[in-house]
Amino acid sequence: DTYIITSPDGITWTERANPKNKLFYGIAWNGNVFCAVGEPDGVDAYIITSPDGITWTEQPNPKNILLNAIAWGNSIFCAVGNLNGVDAYIITTPDNITIGNLTERPDHVIKHFIDVLYGFALTDIDTTSFDAAGVLYASAITGGYKFAFVIDSEITPSKFLAELAFQCRSNLKYEGGKWYLNYLPDTAPSAVKTISKSELAGQFSKFTFNKTDRKDIVNDLTAKFQKNYGGLTYDESDWLGTSIVSDATSQTNYGVRPETYEFWAVRLQVMADHVLAFIKLQRKNPLLLIEFPVFWEHFNLERGDTFDIDNDLYDAKKFYLEKIERIDKFKLKISGIEWP
Repeated sequence: DTYIITSPDGITWTERANPKNKLFYGIAWNGNVFCAVGEPDGVDAYIITSPDGITWTEQPNPKNILLNAIAWGNSIFCAVGNLNGVDAYIITTPDNITIGNLTERPDHVIKHFIDVLYGFALTDIDTTSFDAAGVLYASAITGGYKFAFVIDSEITPSKFLAELAFQCRSNLKYEGGKWYLNYLPDTAPSAVKTISKSELAGQFSKFTFNKTDRKDIVNDLTAKFQKNYGGLTYDESDWLGTSIVSDATSQTNYGVRPETYEFWAVRLQVMADHVLAFIKLQRKNPLLLIEFPVFWEHFNLERGDTFDIDNDLYDAKKFYLEKIERIDKFKLKISGIEWP
């Protein structure tokens, strides 16, 4: 096949398989997909696409003419090539759907709307966090997480993006001029840091603890998904799918606390079940909250990090870093919530 290699650092390279043994002359990236173009293969020009540089898919195009360059700009791929008997062979596509994989993995969808809906540049997106979330979406369930929906009414961009993140059990945040996306796993990852009282900022500083309100407990959960976009008759539902989960222990301790969610971006039963089970994990019991100030040596902490503390009462308990606030030039206030 064509020789394709990828590297995360420019030092270690791995060869990648692709469908045919044809030369390439150009490649472009639009924030969601790589698109490479090359010589004719007897049917059409050889065009392949990949969301990650690893898995490549051949895409059809009108003519069996060599393409020697491709570019992405103004939300369009444009490829140019040799003469075709009438004029130069030029083809365009408005997105990565006509030539490229359908945009359905949550990190790709969210990135697209940040770029198109909000008008941010792709350089405003933290690719490290988005790529890490994408790997987890792909492996979370068989076939991976996939969004599929229609925007059939006016939306508020900030609310729209927050709901997308919620429906793929993720945290989306804009901080320091960058967008960050974090997938939330069932169990806490390893702590990046252990913080002791001696490291707090100020002689009389301390860890401040609280708990999420009991009124926020939910233990009888229903999710409606796969929205029905067809013309409804009087006996049809707005939703074609339902997911239900409950927690008997929580109901014994706190009574039955029902809540219903609408996953308008979700079409798969297995994904709806997976996301709803995580919401139950987060909401079935009160969770510990923590706040404390630290000095500059902890400025490398980032929202989404996991940390634990050296404390007699809650020693080694892991927390998810929800918020970082600059107090002054030398101090930060850290806010976290217990991993369930």
